[in-house]
Amino acid sequence: MNGTEPLTAPGAAREPAAPVRFDVTRGGATPEELAALVAVLTALPRTLDPGPVPPVLDAWNDRGRRLSLPPVPGPGTWRACALPR
Repeated sequence: MNGTEPLTAPGAAREPAAPVRFDVTRGGATPEELAALVAVLTALPRTLDPGPVPPVLDAWNDRGRRLSLPPVPGPGTWRACALPR
């Protein structure tokens, strides 16, 4: 590896990049500024598909909460055992 190979995931097939279009809507960008912008945008890493997002569980679905110690008798205990912590 001499630093000139593109960085890709092992076994990933190289797909041709989809053409990207951007427009300058304000200001008077010079060709040098546009070239610098294109260089920066092409140097940005492409994000890989992160896969499925795990579901967010709230306190009502927390199994550990249901397996915790029983409530201790006292004022407000009935409320503490019913509401999520």
